[in-house]
Amino acid sequence: ILAKQEKIWGRKKYFNISYGMPSLTRGNGLEKLNSDFAVAINRGNTYYLHKKPLFGMLKFGLDWTVFDIAAAKYTVEESDFEDGGDIYKAEIGMQFGPSITINPVDFLKINVYFRYDPTFSVAYNQDSDFLMNYGSYFNTGLAASYKVISLGAEYRWGTTSYKIDEENQDWKVSGAYLYVSFRF
Repeated sequence: ILAKQEKIWGRKKYFNISYGMPSLTRGNGLEKLNSDFAVAINRGNTYYLHKKPLFGMLKFGLDWTVFDIAAAKYTVEESDFEDGGDIYKAEIGMQFGPSITINPVDFLKINVYFRYDPTFSVAYNQDSDFLMNYGSYFNTGLAASYKVISLGAEYRWGTTSYKIDEENQDWKVSGAYLYVSFRF
């Protein structure tokens, strides 16, 4: 029984590959943009707060995603730029927060989490060149794992303030991501 418990709970490291559908609100009365595409990869570790599962199936943990990078492309209509254009936006960050994992049967585990994601954010468009600043982001999600493979969904949101034409503009990003995860 102990060997099986180690096989079930021993997969603490994760590597996620995500596809997202975020939207971008740039303030100043500009239209809300939906992404043409968004991708993310991250890797991290779950640190369980106790050795034995409660009720034989429940563990509380802290997730620390040591590397998180996301990128998205948004198409801007001609009314916003002289000739229209694209906005490319990327975030590099690190996530940290609580998680709860349930093991209802065999090697199946269901995990829910909430994480704070301090982020360095970069945006590029043809009018402003490169915009860079710190952003506060959050994400919450749910995943189902069987041994090495997990499928999950998460919702990410956050705000970065960029200085554009001598004034600050808050760019808000929010949206859902679907991901495949590998647990080791």
